[in-house]
Amino acid sequence: MKLQGALWYVQSLRGWLLAILLCSCTPFSNTLNGQHRFPSVPAALQASLPAECAASSNPYVYDNQTLYAYLNGGADLFLKHGFQFLHGTVCKTATDQSVWLSVDVYDLGSEQNARALFQKKCSATELASEGTFLACNGTGYVQAQSGKYYIEVQSLNHQEDLLPLLQEIMVRVQRNLKGVIRAKR
Repeated sequence: MKLQGALWYVQSLRGWLLAILLCSCTPFSNTLNGQHRFPSVPAALQASLPAECAASSNPYVYDNQTLYAYLNGGADLFLKHGFQFLHGTVCKTATDQSVWLSVDVYDLGSEQNARALFQKKCSATELASEGTFLACNGTGYVQAQSGKYYIEVQSLNHQEDLLPLLQEIMVRVQRNLKGVIRAKR
């Protein structure tokens, strides 16, 4: 009899604790103040591609030990500006399968480092965009700085009429990077 009473008490207590726990928890949302949140930079990158672009490869990551393999001869400039990681992807447009684009996000550790690199590499007209700056270095190349990130979006086959698409991708990347919860390495 004592065992049944004790069992009933434990089950009742467990039920109450579960009810309290469930009522006190708020559901996880992937938005904060209307801003989408992403678990990582690669997730933000994938979400930045418009419908007319499809990722054609797995996202890639380089660190300060492997950056030379990606930027043959150009890695030193990034390393001098606090480079930590590069997250990128290659995609192609759905309308023309011969058009290849790359989207690269360089984590430079601080906003100061990213701004300094951006200003060093910027050699064309600056266009304001949601509190950051875009710089078009030609018809197939757009660069920006957003927080601690330096971003490049470029046409790999230098299509002349892609600037509006490159700018659209850049604005999406900048917006989505603001919602990154933490950078996975």
